[in-house]
Amino acid sequence: MQADAGSGRCSRPTPDWSFQPGPSINAIPWFGRMAIGIARAICLRKGNPLSMVQGRILILAAAILWSTSGAFVKFLDMPAGAIAMDRTLVATLFLAAYFASARRLPTFHPVMIVMMICFSMMNYTFVASLTLTSSANSVFLQYTSPLWIALGGLAFLGEPLDRKSLVAVSGSLIGVVIIVATNRQVSAGEQWGMILGLTSGIFYAGAALSLRFLRDHDPRWLAFLNHLGAGTSLLIVNMIGVSQGWISPEVFYLPTEPTRLAVLIAFGILQMGLPYVLFARGLSVVPAKEAGILTLIEPVLNPIWAFLIARDLPTSGTLVGGAILLTSLLWQYWPLGKHERGR
Repeated sequence: MQADAGSGRCSRPTPDWSFQPGPSINAIPWFGRMAIGIARAICLRKGNPLSMVQGRILILAAAILWSTSGAFVKFLDMPAGAIAMDRTLVATLFLAAYFASARRLPTFHPVMIVMMICFSMMNYTFVASLTLTSSANSVFLQYTSPLWIALGGLAFLGEPLDRKSLVAVSGSLIGVVIIVATNRQVSAGEQWGMILGLTSGIFYAGAALSLRFLRDHDPRWLAFLNHLGAGTSLLIVNMIGVSQGWISPEVFYLPTEPTRLAVLIAFGILQMGLPYVLFARGLSVVPAKEAGILTLIEPVLNPIWAFLIARDLPTSGTLVGGAILLTSLLWQYWPLGKHERGR
C-alpha cells in the first residue's frame, strides 16, 4: 500500500499474492485472510463502508494487539507509572501524525467530551487498580465491560438485546468471575483495587458506546482525542503527585538505551495507538455489545503471551474461565447467518 500525496489517503494497487506462504501460515489459513481484511479495511475510502465481517476483524485485531501489553512490560522493566504515561504520550504523538497525514479537518460533537472523560478515567482507574491488586484481577474485572456495554447500548443507542446475546454476555461474565476467583483471594487491602478495576470496566463501556455513537467521525481523530486527554491528565496528576511527595519521581523516567527506547515506542504505537484506530473503525458497523464480546479475547490471550515470553503457566482456573469465554464467542458468532456470509 502506498500513500497518495495528493489526497493523503491510501491507494490500493493490485497486490501480488503469488508467493508461497510458509508452513506456519498454511497451518492457519485464516491468518492470511485476516491480514488482507485488515489492510483493505484501513484503506477503504469514505463512502465505501466496511462490511460486518471486516468490522469484526478490525475489532479482533485491536484486541489481539491490546493483549500484548504484558509482553512489552517484560521487555521494558520500567516503573509502572512511567510506562503508563510514556506509552500514552508516544501513542498521542503517533496518532497526531497519523491524523495529520490524512489531511482532514478536525470535527466536534459534544459526545466527544464524554468520550475523552470516559477514556481518561478508564486509564486512570485501571492503572490505580494495578497498584492495589494483582494484574489478573485488574484486567479481568475491567472486562465486565460487555455487561455495561450491552445495557448502555440498549439504553442510549437503542440496540436491542436478543436471547443469544444475553446468553453470550452471561457466559462471558461467568468466565471472567471464574478466572478472578481462582487466581487470587480478595483481601481487605485489595478491595479498593477490585472496586477500581470494576470501575474501569464501566468507563471502558462509556468510551466504547461514545465511539459507537460517533461512528461517522474519523476514527483517527477520535483516537487522537482520547489519548491526548489521557496523556495530558496523567502528566498533570504525576506532576502534582511528585511535587506533593505522594508519587515517586521515577514516574518521569525515560529510557536512554536504544533497544529499550525502541520497545517503548513500539509499545505506544502497536499496543495502544493503532488498536484504538482499528477499534473505532470497526465500531462504525459493529454493534457495541458485539464489540464488547469480541474484545474478551484479550484476557484469554494475555496468559498465552505470558507463557510464550516468560514460560508462566496459567492456572487451571484461567484455563477453565478462558474456555468459557471462547465458548461464549463461538455461541455468539458461529455459524454466521447467510446474509453475513456473503458480506
